[in-house]
Amino acid sequence: MFKNENLLRNEYFPAELPPCFNTEALSDNFEQIQQIMSEVHYNGTSEPMTFSGYKNSNARRKFAIPNPYHYCKAVEAIVNNMDGIFGIFNKNKVSLTCPQKYPPKKNESYCKRTSNIAESQLIIEQLFQNNLFEIRLDIASCFDSIYTHSVSWAIHTKAIAKRNKTDAMFGNVLDNCLQAMNYGQTNGILVGNAVSRIISEIILCKVDESVQKRLPNVTYKRFVDDYYIYTKDGFEINNIIAVFRQELSKYELALNENKIKIYESPFVYGKPWVEQMKEYVHLKPSVFLKKVIMEYNNYKDIAILKYGLKVIQLYQYNTAEWKCVQSTLINIWVKFPSLSNLIVIIFKHNENVLNKSLIKNAIYSILENNLNLKNDEEVIWAVWISKVFNISLAQPYIEKILSSENWLAIIVMLDIIKSKNMKNKTKIKRYLNNLYDEIVEDFSDEDDNFQNLMWKEIWLLAYEADQNKWLNLSNERTFLFAKKNPFFKKLKELNIGFYNSDYNYEVIQPKLKKDNYVTKKEFNAVMEKLQESINSRSDDSGKLEFKLTNEERDLVETIHSLVSTAEY
Repeated sequence: MFKNENLLRNEYFPAELPPCFNTEALSDNFEQIQQIMSEVHYNGTSEPMTFSGYKNSNARRKFAIPNPYHYCKAVEAIVNNMDGIFGIFNKNKVSLTCPQKYPPKKNESYCKRTSNIAESQLIIEQLFQNNLFEIRLDIASCFDSIYTHSVSWAIHTKAIAKRNKTDAMFGNVLDNCLQAMNYGQTNGILVGNAVSRIISEIILCKVDESVQKRLPNVTYKRFVDDYYIYTKDGFEINNIIAVFRQELSKYELALNENKIKIYESPFVYGKPWVEQMKEYVHLKPSVFLKKVIMEYNNYKDIAILKYGLKVIQLYQYNTAEWKCVQSTLINIWVKFPSLSNLIVIIFKHNENVLNKSLIKNAIYSILENNLNLKNDEEVIWAVWISKVFNISLAQPYIEKILSSENWLAIIVMLDIIKSKNMKNKTKIKRYLNNLYDEIVEDFSDEDDNFQNLMWKEIWLLAYEADQNKWLNLSNERTFLFAKKNPFFKKLKELNIGFYNSDYNYEVIQPKLKKDNYVTKKEFNAVMEKLQESINSRSDDSGKLEFKLTNEERDLVETIHSLVSTAEY
């Protein structure tokens, strides 16, 4: 099921951003937000705040943060029409990412069919059996290619949607919401939020329905826009691919021809390096890290580094041990600053032995390498990490950040300037005045209608700067643009923020220590507890329910952790 508070709390900001950006307050006040939406009427569109994010070594991806007014409108439309939407979802058996009609947990935007890679792997591997060929397909630029009118086509059929374009059909309502969030654009939907994921599933579930009617003997599963297709007959491969092309084209979508892969059985799910990496996790951290780098250099897959850093996160080091890994970790970070979300946790867990002068130099390198290239994600994280570890940046770097038009990095930088009482320093004040002038000149209307500034891409910076008085530079130069907009003025009155200056990483106790093994007795104790729980839910015939309780799931994860951590 869909709930307003869950859709507003989770997956509003792209996961590629630091956790200081969140919508907790927006979700907590959703009932008041609904009242505001009924009182404030704006018939125009809004421009999302966008940033460039890492996709792979050869490509970037444009992420977007929608204006909260139109995002709330879209969430309301989805919740109000969930019965019709789930009428589509409930019939689909092939999508692993299709929303499910169960109440979501607090940290979920909605309940998904699979919640982790292990569950997806188990389901896909059930398709291997007596099939001899695997076809892997991928949709080219899926979200960027979605035509907003095709949402109504999927829900009501293309013929009916073209005859009736009124709000009486909720497909048209969703279409209008998508356009309003994206400056009136009909080509492409915003990347990085829960609403867009729901919309893509509506369309792709209808594609699945048509494909299955045409290929009743072909088994496959879909994970977002990736297809895993299995067949016994190699002569059918070209026909299968053609059917997918044709059905996707009805919604103006296309396959990524460069990513079509065909494999012969026996099949292996996942990347070839995964099992190899599992053999290394019991090694000393410094040795393990070297193995990670060797495997990366072999396969050139950044997922190897992600895997390795997640394992490294589980350790806490003394001074001598940290010296063995610190330089290597910094080297990985400077080369791949898109991994900052993992690196920062490692640094935070070992802050007592961290050499902050080395971190500062690394931040400078990341800024120098990425500012001119407009690699926004990397710059945002570099500035955020300087705040997390209270590292003061040199004034030339502050100037470059404030003039970069990387609005999210500028938000963090303005917060740092305020927290360090730098606002009245001569050069800093000049930089702030330049930023103030740039915003006023570039984003106000010709008639100086600053109310409309809040519907521009600058909305998040303008709101937080107003809320926190970052750009109130004198009695004559006050930054009050959010206050001049009826909707955002009411958000301010509720003290709703989108940036948490006080965010702190939770420093947890390390799960792995040197020579930390599990005994047979400890392992059996976990197994017995799991068996007791399962036995208590079996009927007289010994038949068991398939779905595990939360406690059982925790026990299974404990077992998995014990087994995979070491070979003991």
